[in-house]
Amino acid sequence: MFVALASVALAAWLSACRGSGEHRTLTIYAAASIGPTVQRAVERYASAVPNLEVVTSTGSSAALRVQIEQGAPADLFLSADVKNAQTLADAGIAESPLIPFARTVLTIIVRPGNPLGIRIVADLAKPGVRVAAAAEGVPVTSYVAQLLEAQAGRGGNPPDLVARIASNVISEEEDVQAVASRVRLGEADAAIVYEVVSFGARDLETIAIPDDENVEAVYAAAVIAKSSQRDGARAFLAWLTGPDGSALLTDSGLRLPRPSQ
Repeated sequence: MFVALASVALAAWLSACRGSGEHRTLTIYAAASIGPTVQRAVERYASAVPNLEVVTSTGSSAALRVQIEQGAPADLFLSADVKNAQTLADAGIAESPLIPFARTVLTIIVRPGNPLGIRIVADLAKPGVRVAAAAEGVPVTSYVAQLLEAQAGRGGNPPDLVARIASNVISEEEDVQAVASRVRLGEADAAIVYEVVSFGARDLETIAIPDDENVEAVYAAAVIAKSSQRDGARAFLAWLTGPDGSALLTDSGLRLPRPSQ
């Protein structure tokens, strides 16, 4: 149903843009973890739509959600989780239903050469390992907490694994891209980030977490209810979830939603 309606919205929006000659601005608030991906998507989309300017703002999904609640002029919200987008929908600030458009999993990133020999999640608990993390409330923090709680006491891991890793945390960043930057700058030895972030961090080494131990993050899109560019937001979302947008998402290291999502 969404695909059919979205296709109609996209066609109508493109027709309106071509026919009116009116300059339009679409403002997208997007999770920092997919900032580079969204920028590529925006550039490709805007090049095909006449008289359209797309403005993006990225950051922690939680921070962006608060800004939207306070009246920030967003037309479309691309959240790194369902929770923050659903909060806006529940308050009537965003339209329902939400649209899951991508997913990712967690992975470990380390400094080039992996000097500490980190191989598994439990290695982050070893004495002297400097771990970068995101602040409380940032979606990746919740996902990492789920991962660590499941790992504690499993496969010979110590039951106090969470506390041991927490004692090694040297910073709590505002978003997951800032977490990766700590490792990139050599200020931290390792961090757990989204797979999509590690995909763009070619200067760092990645250590995969087995699928049966991992946690999945679902990205959800919400059209802002009071936006004057709702049709434009729906049209961009239709493109993003269509063949061209989906190809761009997967090329950027994201996974497409499961059919049940």
